[in-house]
Amino acid sequence: MSYSKWIGAGLGWMVGGPIGGLLGFAAGEILNASPEAEATTESSHVSELEACLLVIASHVIKTDGKATLQEIEFVRQQLIAVNGDYHIEDKMRVFHHCLAHEYELEKSCGYIRIYQSETVAIQSLRWAFAIAICDKELSEGERKLLYYIAASLNISKELFLKLLTEWQPKTQSLFDLFELEETATKTELVAVYRKLVLKFHPDRNPNYTETQRKQAELKLQQLREAYEKLLKEKYSA
Repeated sequence: MSYSKWIGAGLGWMVGGPIGGLLGFAAGEILNASPEAEATTESSHVSELEACLLVIASHVIKTDGKATLQEIEFVRQQLIAVNGDYHIEDKMRVFHHCLAHEYELEKSCGYIRIYQSETVAIQSLRWAFAIAICDKELSEGERKLLYYIAASLNISKELFLKLLTEWQPKTQSLFDLFELEETATKTELVAVYRKLVLKFHPDRNPNYTETQRKQAELKLQQLREAYEKLLKEKYSA
């Protein structure tokens, strides 16, 4: 299943509702209010559902204590895939604000549970799964958070376990990023890593467009994080 199309046109993002829009840094006033609170801004280009999903995304990303460029770009691309780049910068400003602050995950899930359909709740959990494994890993902390999100959305344990099985095969070994077998030596890993850094480094590709440069920077970060993790966990002895 392609998670870039995880919510159908029939569901839609731009829903009305009692929480009101979330725009700029009005997030706290809205998400900390009761579901009956009126919108604090009529100019918002972020729907109530989007606001709740961005809060969910921020919690998933911060599970390991940091937000990488790869994860942030993944959220951007999913928003664009679902609804185009219409007001995407407004939505990303809200997302960055969510990353910098702590908004109640339970209230965001509660809004979806109460005011949206069961189908939207399930697709919201799929959204959380997609973000959790965009770095090709699913940590124990992320797994526990996903279970909490499922429970808060009133999704059964049986369905959660089914989704967990569905999404787990999408993860891959860190060695796959370097096209190496897991039996590769440290010397082989170092050699391939250096070769890939030279291949993707923007300074060695002056004809890159801005988009290509950004993609290369994300690729380099992904490679660096995988490389450092392998050195620490597999070759530190």
